[in-house]
Amino acid sequence: MTVKIFEDYNSMSAAAADIIIETVKNKPDALLCFATGNTPVRTYEILIEKAKTSNIDFSKCFSIGLDEWIGVPKEKYGTCHYLLHQQVFNPLDIQSSQIHIFDGMNTDIKAECIKMDNVIDSKGGVDCMVVGIGINGHIGFNEPGVDVTLKAHEQDLHESTLASGQHYFKEPTPISKGITLGLAQVLKAKMELIKAIKKDAELLKGIDACLTDEKHFHLWWLGQSGYLLQWKGKRVLVDPYLSDSLSKKYLHTDKPHTRMSELVIKPELLNNISIVSSSHNHTDHLDAATLIPVIENNPGIKFIIPEANRNFVAERIKCAVDFPIGLNDGQSISIDGFVFHGIPAKHNEIERDERGNCKCMGYVIEFGPYKIYHSGDTLWFDGMVEMLRLFAVDLAILPINGNKPERKVAGNLDCREAAELGKAINAKCVIPCHYDLFTFNTADVNEFVIEAEKINQPYKVLKHGESYKK
Repeated sequence: MTVKIFEDYNSMSAAAADIIIETVKNKPDALLCFATGNTPVRTYEILIEKAKTSNIDFSKCFSIGLDEWIGVPKEKYGTCHYLLHQQVFNPLDIQSSQIHIFDGMNTDIKAECIKMDNVIDSKGGVDCMVVGIGINGHIGFNEPGVDVTLKAHEQDLHESTLASGQHYFKEPTPISKGITLGLAQVLKAKMELIKAIKKDAELLKGIDACLTDEKHFHLWWLGQSGYLLQWKGKRVLVDPYLSDSLSKKYLHTDKPHTRMSELVIKPELLNNISIVSSSHNHTDHLDAATLIPVIENNPGIKFIIPEANRNFVAERIKCAVDFPIGLNDGQSISIDGFVFHGIPAKHNEIERDERGNCKCMGYVIEFGPYKIYHSGDTLWFDGMVEMLRLFAVDLAILPINGNKPERKVAGNLDCREAAELGKAINAKCVIPCHYDLFTFNTADVNEFVIEAEKINQPYKVLKHGESYKK
């Protein structure tokens, strides 16, 4: 289990809403479980707002309620049935045929429990569950000390639970027991990873199939800011992160890197790579678990890095200090038909070493008649537009995850800024990146789409393992 701690209630609520949305986007027929109470109210408000603005479709989802009061008519204000319809189901236009909530008026509570267990089992388990923790630590109506192996069951309720429960009713209501999903079902709730269009051997087969294409370049998204570029049989790997290094590193910290999308390809499968590049020293752009096997399996490969990072890079990937090819902003280098032009990056500042070399960089990659700008991690900075306009780029690959101090990591362009930067530099197309990898540091790509269309900026949104051809 991963525990995430947020600065405030609103940021926690927004993150929870994003998780629900990502679950639905990844699995349109997901089984969702919703709870009542004070804690999730703001989550539901944000969820409804985002569902409307981003056209998220809940029509194929199946929804269940976490618990219900026994002996209280479902139509009564304050029941879980009543509140969930008011706060979630009606605003999201979820049809009654797609909802199952405990009936607290059923005289056969055991049968009611079996019915709910069967619903969950028939759907293969709960895909995403919203729960709160009660004043005495109860989850759903599972009071402290309850058997963790229980599924749906009847529960005698503690005095503090009954007292807090009265606040949801408009007048005093006799309550003593509840019916609830068991902790066994809570603990088994899952969140599906975003699936790759193609992965591993199938992806490699698709890449190989384009190897002899002399007319077009092909670009595959490998996740986060990682791409594989192929042109006239030559392959360039840009900022690859193809491991779970960060998830393992931050597992027991206040900044867990919970993966949202599955790995696209094992790094040891990548072959015939001529060039690999790193934009800066953060692990999702300089990952030893990715780069060491790539370099070992591709004899003659060239490794382009910011010159300022040479010693750090050599130590991290266990290579000779003179192996990487260092580049600074304003410099260019030609390798195997590809010219890399160094562009400064602001993450969160334009940081330089004692010799004035840039620590964080982007690259304009020029080959044949084409120019691709891969920004690395960056914010907008003075002079950026004028610098990039000179290149007349065909494609700009820009991050959209934004700059939020509460994440406790350096930030990037947000959705609006990425669209507007593409427009400002006259990019013929923008591909958004740096989202849908970690739950704490992502963005809704649909917001980028809205911003790009608002200003008529051409764009292409890729799925993991999907290719772009020009």
